[in-house]
Amino acid sequence: MKTPYHLKGILLGACNCEWGCPCNFEAAPSHGFCEGGYLWHFESGRYGSVELDGLNVLYLAHSPGPVHLGNLKSLFLLDERAKPEQRRAFEEMFARDSDVTPFSVFISLTSEWLGPLACRQRTVSLRQDN
Repeated sequence: MKTPYHLKGILLGACNCEWGCPCNFEAAPSHGFCEGGYLWHFESGRYGSVELDGLNVLYLAHSPGPVHLGNLKSLFLLDERAKPEQRRAFEEMFARDSDVTPFSVFISLTSEWLGPLACRQRTVSLRQDN
């Protein structure tokens, strides 16, 4: 039985390749390997009966070649504010549930999982105070 889910928020992604990320087009990475990540901020969300509002998750990966060929080493870092049931929900979505898009893509391409690890959220200001 599929777990119902709904996720809405902000996504920031980057990798070590040239602009436009060749892996998005099933091409070879710019430097022969790929290292990148995605940061999700869930403005609102739910996995099953577990609310995920306001939490953050960072997914990082290393691929020895084109991402679409697999063999990724993946790590995800969970917001330390997540309660135990929220951590379990994130772990299920990111590493086990093959029905949750887009995470199911990473599940199918990952051969080694590191984490999940909880991490502290830090606020950084770029504003210079006078």
